[in-house]
Amino acid sequence: MLIETAKIGPAGMSLADIVEMGDASLIDEDGSYLDDIHYSVHLARDGERIRARGSVRTTVSLTCVRCLEEFEQKVNSSFDIILFPVQLVDGGSISLSENDLETIFFRGNHIDLARIMSEQVNICIPDNPVCRPDCRGICPNCGANLNFESCQCEQSNASSDHWPNKIKR
Repeated sequence: MLIETAKIGPAGMSLADIVEMGDASLIDEDGSYLDDIHYSVHLARDGERIRARGSVRTTVSLTCVRCLEEFEQKVNSSFDIILFPVQLVDGGSISLSENDLETIFFRGNHIDLARIMSEQVNICIPDNPVCRPDCRGICPNCGANLNFESCQCEQSNASSDHWPNKIKR
């Protein structure tokens, strides 16, 4: 969804809609969208910059790093970002201050709102997604999912002298 920057007047522009994600991928290559992105955003001019304040809501499927099971993660997040025309910095050397770290660049006279909403969802995805805080993971020996079954490896190997982690003194 492209927004023409010339249509953003002095009072700004408010939008609320849905971005259909279809087969779009997440930053987590094992993840996928289970729902479209529902968003609301207010765009306001600030000189050459455009400030975007809003929220995104969707549901994604992720893989737990502990038990390797897929799970649903709801995303409900607010954002406040600055959109800056890239043509003002093309060919020049401009350094970004700490306040500019939440700046997103746009090219030409259009803002790709779908790309920005997708980026806001990806920001909410944890580096190491876990299905639940008390996830017990999988047994490194037999691969049993400890959330659903007991592992007999430690009990059966504890009595054996061949247990590889057993230290003899």
